[in-house]
Amino acid sequence: MCGSLARKAKTNVYLVLIRDQVVLQDLCDTVKEFDPKATVVACSRCEDALALLRRHSDLVLAFVEAGPERVLRLRIDAAIRERGGKLILLGDDAEMELDSVGDSASLWPVLVRPFNSRSVIKQITSTVRA
Repeated sequence: MCGSLARKAKTNVYLVLIRDQVVLQDLCDTVKEFDPKATVVACSRCEDALALLRRHSDLVLAFVEAGPERVLRLRIDAAIRERGGKLILLGDDAEMELDSVGDSASLWPVLVRPFNSRSVIKQITSTVRA
């Protein structure tokens, strides 16, 4: 560090977009367990997520409750990618897509239910390193 030129350390930003408030809070808590200094942007509507993302130039990872079709239609993937982030899908539509095309053909990783803190952290680690 160079005295007055020292910069504030950048915090990692994560997006959690899930309709169910209990699952939303649980996933936010798990992200904070994994990365205690992280900023977690939490919301339950895609429109809100897109608006909140505009406030951040960088993003590490986004958990989005949606299937690939909806993600592509709303261009959530583009907003995440533009900020350098990776995407993990979850929920009914994501799981149905995974069941129909298989893991290797899926555009993004899917967090399959039931999940716990350990499986979420494992998914975060493998996705961020990919």
